Amino acid sequence: MGVTIKQIAELAGVAPTTVSLVLRDSKKVGQETKRRVLRIIEEMDYYPNHSGKLLKQGRSDAIAVVSSYFQNIFKMEFMGGVERAIRDSGLQLRQFYAESGQEPAKCKEILFGKMADAAMALSAIADPGFLQKMRAARKPLVLVEDVVEGFPGVRFDNYACAYEAVRYLAGKGRRRISISLSMKTYMGHCFVDERLRGYIAALRDMDLAYTDIIELPAYDLESGRLMLDRILGMKEPPDALFCASGDITAAAFLKEARLRGLRVPDDIAVLGCDDSIIAHTTTLGLSTIRQPAQAMGEAALKLALSLIEGDDEAWSRVITFAPELIIRESA
Repeated sequence: MGVTIKQIAELAGVAPTTVSLVLRDSKKVGQETKRRVLRIIEEMDYYPNHSGKLLKQGRSDAIAVVSSYFQNIFKMEFMGGVERAIRDSGLQLRQFYAESGQEPAKCKEILFGKMADAAMALSAIADPGFLQKMRAARKPLVLVEDVVEGFPGVRFDNYACAYEAVRYLAGKGRRRISISLSMKTYMGHCFVDERLRGYIAALRDMDLAYTDIIELPAYDLESGRLMLDRILGMKEPPDALFCASGDITAAAFLKEARLRGLRVPDDIAVLGCDDSIIAHTTTLGLSTIRQPAQAMGEAALKLALSLIEGDDEAWSRVITFAPELIIRESA
């Protein structure tokens, strides 16, 4: 059982209210008494029960991040931005796991259960009816990636991302452009749906008849290597590959291509997506579309703070980040 204020008071020979005043650094307590009480507090390793006090005040002084998975380069870099933005706020950062599809329910549990004052849901598909109920109850919830217009959120323009990738590759003379995605796993999420729409629209606008969608089981190194097997087995292989599945699959493809004698970009140009740390460390510099994950994390945290602070305009604010083409040696 932990040390109590009453025990500290008895050891210091003062009333419990005096100990409370010392903890608040009140000027009502003399310096000698204050030093005596603080010495005993340190010796006894006493820490005030902030959680009980905060719950009585109806707050937790914490912000939650909810996701069905965190081991993903985008999400790790996003969390880096959140951590940077929360540093001087005096708030705690708490991470919560939720099964895929259950993120909104988890956010409801967290906010109504007062485990956090605001929540950020990563890649969570939430319906407007649920969001309207959260707004009516004044429960701050920020959607990240899969936003809903009219409700707080931070998004990346995935449509423009894919469109710009195809536009650039076509401008370099590439006529057979493939795209890699994991539709069976992630269809319904904007980072698949919008990138696919942008890809198809760009092919149409660039008057390119060739269409090739490489379905991946996951966004990992093995999937990147498997792409090369598929391409080498094609009668009419692509002369360009846009890895909308991310830099990690693009980097794996580059490595496998080098091992098996496929020349990049001579035989095939390769364009990644994210401009994560992986894009900066490949032997052949990886051209990619930059998704500013850290800036998105900072923006999401600041939007959550605005909701907590009572900014009425923040309840319908959607912050959109534009893609940026980064050219290196692979494309």
